[in-house]
Amino acid sequence: EVGAGPDGEYRPMLDVDVGGKVKTALRDAEEASKKDYKAAYKRADNSPEINIEVPNDGLSELLNSKKWRTTVISSLTKDAINGFNTYLQESGIGRVVDGQMELRNATIGELETLRAEVPDLFDMEVPKQKAAGAKIIDAIDEQLDGVEGGELYKDARARRRRHAEEYDEHDFVSRMLGTKGKTSADKIPDEDVAKGVRGLSNAELGRLKTQLIGQGEDGAGAWRQVSSSILEQMHAKAKMNSSRGTDNEPRLNTEVLANSIAELDSAGKLDMLFGKEVANRLRMLVTVSRDVNQPVRGTVSRSGSDAGAAGRQAIEQGFKAIIATKIPVIGPKAVEYVSNRRNRKQAETML
Repeated sequence: EVGAGPDGEYRPMLDVDVGGKVKTALRDAEEASKKDYKAAYKRADNSPEINIEVPNDGLSELLNSKKWRTTVISSLTKDAINGFNTYLQESGIGRVVDGQMELRNATIGELETLRAEVPDLFDMEVPKQKAAGAKIIDAIDEQLDGVEGGELYKDARARRRRHAEEYDEHDFVSRMLGTKGKTSADKIPDEDVAKGVRGLSNAELGRLKTQLIGQGEDGAGAWRQVSSSILEQMHAKAKMNSSRGTDNEPRLNTEVLANSIAELDSAGKLDMLFGKEVANRLRMLVTVSRDVNQPVRGTVSRSGSDAGAAGRQAIEQGFKAIIATKIPVIGPKAVEYVSNRRNRKQAETML
């Protein structure tokens, strides 16, 4: 249920608390993933695979290419590459002969260690250094993936790559967890998490949802709270700068609310955020909310403004209900104010 806890009860949370809950669930998931690939590497390191010999042809070709020499000349990468070359020579894997880096064959264990050194030798926050380091890593990975045997290491690398895709290379997640960027401006504060989730691409949104829900009840609960927080924000926006009723409370602008829902729907996010059942009810709310200002034929005579006010109130009550539970977002009172027969019939059927 959207926003509901394990017992079915809705507990409203401040955006800052929602963000904190999401971050906690993701940190737990990241830690579990990290332990998983490290355990896989440990199994491989303790096996005979560590001594399998691998030709260094790919890395040798990269380091002696014209493009690489241009990279070496760059002031932004020169020191890092010099440090890498020094490591190759000190480890006994490489030596400079007539201005060329000559590499011997290396074991899987040596290449894995060399690969792990790259992020320490290159500043991965500097684009040109990151690009140079990535080329070295790609060359090493290609060699390791092509070696015959070494299945334990291949499994460990696959787990590490999956971790990188889900946490290190997922811009929104890495900024949330503070693993990307050096300044506070690079981080996403807790109170901005729900807003940030709403703005994600569909691919990123789907990945984040899978990550959270895959973390058991804590992660699933965090996802429900994010969904509810987005609905709360839409509700608040629909009452911002609006006129006030006799009780001096801001009235719900049903058009603004309908537009917010329709915007998510047109972007393909409505079902992803709220589930198919709730999404369908929200779609019906769009139809109903744009119809409430019209007088209903066959009902007791009332002014259009009275009908609109009562309809808006009924819609607001229904919208608040869906934030808390799966109670139908369109209640009987809202349906009463739907003038279009077809729309009214759809709403009644949905009930």
